[in-house]
Amino acid sequence: MAMIFTSPSKYVQGAHVLTEISQYAAPLGHKFFVILSTSGEKRVGHIIRDSFASAGKEVVFAIFNQE
Repeated sequence: MAMIFTSPSKYVQGAHVLTEISQYAAPLGHKFFVILSTSGEKRVGHIIRDSFASAGKEVVFAIFNQE
């Protein structure tokens, strides 16, 4: 049986980088699906939402309940 691991071609890390997330995601499309925990949505949801809104992109959030 094959074991396959696929990773993103780009990894971005740094202070306040979520404010720029839409510019890194823009080449991937126009509508984005983001999975967050409840606490993550409270902490950074508005930052992600604002970044995509300023770029004219649509973002949809789903809460991950650790199922």
